[in-house]
Amino acid sequence: MKFGVAKDIISPDIRMGMSGYGSRYNKDFKDIHDDLYVRCLYTENGDDRLLMVVYDLAFHDFCLTTAVREYISEKYGLTADQLVLSYTHTHAATAIKGFSPGEHKDEYEDMLLARTKSCIDRCMLNMYEGSVSFCQIEGDWNINRRKLVNGKLVGGPYPEGLTDKTMNLLKFADNDGIIRALLFNYACHPVTLGDTYSISAEYPGRVCEILQGKYYGLTPLFFQGAGAHERPKITFNGHRFFNCSFDHVNEMAQQIAARIESALVTGQFKPIDFSPKAKAFEINVPIKPHSKEDLQQRLQKSVGFMANAIQAVLAEYDSTPDYLPLRGGVIKLNDDVYMAWLTGEVIVEVKNIIHKAIGEDKKLIFIGYADSIGYIPDSTVIEQGGYEGGDSMLGFARKGVFTPEIDQILYDAFKETKSKI
Repeated sequence: MKFGVAKDIISPDIRMGMSGYGSRYNKDFKDIHDDLYVRCLYTENGDDRLLMVVYDLAFHDFCLTTAVREYISEKYGLTADQLVLSYTHTHAATAIKGFSPGEHKDEYEDMLLARTKSCIDRCMLNMYEGSVSFCQIEGDWNINRRKLVNGKLVGGPYPEGLTDKTMNLLKFADNDGIIRALLFNYACHPVTLGDTYSISAEYPGRVCEILQGKYYGLTPLFFQGAGAHERPKITFNGHRFFNCSFDHVNEMAQQIAARIESALVTGQFKPIDFSPKAKAFEINVPIKPHSKEDLQQRLQKSVGFMANAIQAVLAEYDSTPDYLPLRGGVIKLNDDVYMAWLTGEVIVEVKNIIHKAIGEDKKLIFIGYADSIGYIPDSTVIEQGGYEGGDSMLGFARKGVFTPEIDQILYDAFKETKSKI
């Protein structure tokens, strides 16, 4: 098989706002602590081709994916099925289109797409013949933030709550045995820092830096999992969450990098016949709309980021359908290992539904955050309510909240998509 890998810097070159925390609305970043990147990995095994793109950004709306799909179709003959595009979800990145109303900059958006195209082009030029190995390791770096007391949601650190501790690793080595690319996938919000005004790729970017320093010629790529209600465990002091420093980010990243390096040097990776067969889908999932009267009342009590979001909803209320489009896909890597991706901030309960649809006897690399549509909850979390259960949707400028039917809709979509591969 053949593969190519590349990265390109996407740190802002103009003064602009940040994404991830509404409290920073109308406030620009103050400095660039560490750079943001777009990273690309292309694989080819006969007719089985796959391009994976990941950004050090919170996320973006689906228009960026659409633009990339058009580019790779025209230039390289790749289909929409053969693209996986996602975001690390760092909360210390730039404001972006589709989530930062009134703050994104067209100049940055133009640069972002241009750098993406350049990165893809260099990825296609930087090709190796080699092999792929896979392993799964466990890492206790995340903690559930949806605390329940007597079945009631109160919010806050919840050590007993459900989390996904599995880290998936794909190692791409050339025929000389040099590791050229390393994909690692884990579920945890990059919010170690809290409400910083410094641009940073957060713990995922720092892990990449550490691994690059240890393995000359390596380009690591981090793909966020179902980490929608999972925070870095290092931010929990035994009683509450607190904002950390860059030293804490480095400490967490050092732990993750050491665990990955241990897997690399102790022979935990097993070779796989990497022949990715991919199929993407788009489905419309019903929502329960807020009434105009309710939105008007909320607007009177809102300021800044939230006020802008509600105004955007009201401005297009009558023309907005009572559903949201969700995009996803399934990639069969071999008979035993699958990859699945889904737009939005996916909770681990939804990832488990998807795993059942694909087959719990299969190993699953799950990738979330493929756009900024909103939180993707299951029926239980919808019933419990709270931020992930629906309270956040107005912040995403959505007309309403998902309905409990989402469980079956997603299960059916992934099961049917798998059957078409």
